[in-house]
Amino acid sequence: MGGREARAVPGSGGRTGYAERRCDRVAGGTLAALAAKRATTSIPIVLLGVGDPVAEGLVASLAHPGGNITGLSAFTPELIGKRLELLKQAVPGSV
Repeated sequence: MGGREARAVPGSGGRTGYAERRCDRVAGGTLAALAAKRATTSIPIVLLGVGDPVAEGLVASLAHPGGNITGLSAFTPELIGKRLELLKQAVPGSV
């Protein structure tokens, strides 16, 4: 794609017009991902910087997202305990 960047389509209320311009990648958080999902069901969307894609309604589940959306999420509730343990070790008395 080299050099193209997402910009709002004039008169679109800030929407970028991904589907109309046939962009082949989308980056940049939950709002961009939600806009891309609304715009197309056929162009592949790769999530980046999305907290909880299931709760945001972007995918059906983390194991099987379905549709045209895939990507990575830092949302891992099962690791909260381990993160707190590491924080306690790194900064005693912090928690």
